Amino acid sequence: MVHRPSEPLHSVLVPWPFMRRGMDIVGKLPPAPGQKVYLLVLTDYFSKWIEAGAFSQVRDKEVISFIQKNIIYRFGVPAEIMCDNSSQFISDKTRTFCEKREIKLITSTPRYPQSNGLAESSNKVIINSIRKRLRRRVARAGSRLMDRG
Repeated sequence: MVHRPSEPLHSVLVPWPFMRRGMDIVGKLPPAPGQKVYLLVLTDYFSKWIEAGAFSQVRDKEVISFIQKNIIYRFGVPAEIMCDNSSQFISDKTRTFCEKREIKLITSTPRYPQSNGLAESSNKVIINSIRKRLRRRVARAGSRLMDRG
């Protein structure tokens, strides 16, 4: 008996840095200053470089601004951005922004986050890093309280 996938698996080949970005939203997180509870994360498929920004809400306006300021102005126009089907990623404004700059917007399979796997693994790295920092802060705060007692 042979077990084969329903269709052939394809490797993601990215021939140069900053050609393809994976984009995703992390959150809702515990509030940071300014009531920022979401992270917008873009990860380069070639170098695995992560760019992230904190937001109180993530609408198409924030997505466009983030891509422009943190990606295009710093690294140039990517050929492709891969994202899920969240409304802020597939809105008319976001699509128009990408089309004007000749950025191919690739959406992943609905309800299957693994299809944008690099973005998902970047999210895990970020979440684990935040957890470690929070644990250290709690431990320091606890030791300060013990010192006062």
